Amino acid sequence: MQNLKLKELPNKYAYCKLSKTNLELTKFLFEYREDFLSITQTSDEISLVCELTTLEDLEQHCPEIIKVEAPFKCFRIVGNLDFGLIGIVADIALVLAEQKISLCTISTFDTDYFFVKEDKFNPAKKALEAKSYLFT
Repeated sequence: MQNLKLKELPNKYAYCKLSKTNLELTKFLFEYREDFLSITQTSDEISLVCELTTLEDLEQHCPEIIKVEAPFKCFRIVGNLDFGLIGIVADIALVLAEQKISLCTISTFDTDYFFVKEDKFNPAKKALEAKSYLFT
């Protein structure tokens, strides 16, 4: 995995737990035009990951938010990843675990996104760079 290129996203993010979704909330989120938004629904919960600026607007219009964890910084793998690749997330997680840095990940069709609490982001970046990961 060495020499894999990573890109730091410029914004701060929040993880939110929602009690339910509604059509107005979904419409608001998809019209907001931000660089990252993730909504995950399971039988147990609905989670939303969004920019902090979106969260500020949401809190005014959305009583469904019941819990928030923030601020996070994010980096992603540059380029498109093949589904057959093995161990990328595990390798990055191991580097950060050795530094006692917690990590949340979201995988999309093309790549993987990694979220680290803002106060741990610079130490995470330094640890990854020490293992030959390149930030662009």
